[in-house]
Amino acid sequence: MRVDSDCHAKRTGHTEFQDRTAEAAEEEARRVLENYYKKLAEVIEAQLGNLPQRVPVLEEEKDDEAKVKTTFNTLLTYAKNVATNPNEEKYRKIRLSNALFQDRVGKLQGGIEFLELCGFERIEGGEFLYLQR
Repeated sequence: MRVDSDCHAKRTGHTEFQDRTAEAAEEEARRVLENYYKKLAEVIEAQLGNLPQRVPVLEEEKDDEAKVKTTFNTLLTYAKNVATNPNEEKYRKIRLSNALFQDRVGKLQGGIEFLELCGFERIEGGEFLYLQR
């Protein structure tokens, strides 16, 4: 490593050599992931058409930003799972009575409506949301 630090000192004038390879790799991974999610959002939007620009609002706690973010992330996860695993039946069916689903999506006005706009339909007496192939 002495050669690396000597070259670094000559090239930059810095006396301390700091290996930033890991930081650069993390930044590149972050950039790739961001691009992936942007592309995924574009594909989902293209598949779904123009969705209404209405934002789900908590019925009980309208100013609880953390819960709203959790809901959006949950909705994005549902859409992403179906988009990336189109042959997996388990991603196409959501039990409406599921406690976690109710806590993250069911409590929000517009949460279930969003999934219905994505193509999910109520089945089995309204107990499930299901997305046909």
